[in-house]
Amino acid sequence: MSASDEDLGLYVHIPFCRRRCHFCAFYLEIARSDRMALFHSALIQEISLYYRQELWNGRTLRTIYFGGGTPTSLPAEQLAALLALIRATWPTDGTAEITVEAHPSSVTVRDLTILADAGFNRISFGAESMADMDLVSIGRFGRVQDTAAAVQAARRAGFENINLDLMYGLPGQSLQNWMHTLESLMTLAPSHISCYALTIEKDTRLAQDIARDLVRPPDEVLQIDMEAAAEHFLGEAGFSRYEISNYARPDYACR
Repeated sequence: MSASDEDLGLYVHIPFCRRRCHFCAFYLEIARSDRMALFHSALIQEISLYYRQELWNGRTLRTIYFGGGTPTSLPAEQLAALLALIRATWPTDGTAEITVEAHPSSVTVRDLTILADAGFNRISFGAESMADMDLVSIGRFGRVQDTAAAVQAARRAGFENINLDLMYGLPGQSLQNWMHTLESLMTLAPSHISCYALTIEKDTRLAQDIARDLVRPPDEVLQIDMEAAAEHFLGEAGFSRYEISNYARPDYACR
């Protein structure tokens, strides 16, 4: 919940992924239908618990954000049911921003249509890069074409507010490669872009590979150049940088 009484937000964490990427140090569980069904049931109970505690004092939800993990590891019908329960439990502003994070390879047109019809009006895809070799270097399943297909499918389903997450300073990635990713992204016409510098977290597969000299560590000077290049390029393309990693077209800054 935010500090302002007038601007209340709810974050729902879905901790499941198909597999762990090499850079990831977040808590997660590998997606299994039985575990996800138990989690879904427990989350319903927790929503009821918070409702009975009356912590919200009649305030209205203005943002709802499903993050992870990969929220779309859960069946779309379960995500839709959770959102319906939340909106039935607490007053929700009619113009609330309702976001779901998704892996481009984890959704179909049918899934996206169910989510849009349920009331999700913003979707954030973890693209990471627009070069297949970059995805391989960080152990990220899927292909670049999955991102393009997912964005097109999201638009057909009714999503207008589409974010794409990117990472820079990936193993073997040059400034030229990074600029190619940004240029390729423009063909998808997202409303929002997040650019994160790769950081090496303790005990991750990537940290272990660097310790074994199998992978070179990120070049911090190169990452600074990549950050500056992204700010200039995206600014020229009509995006404003409103947080350290976030760029948005007018009226599309994430609430």
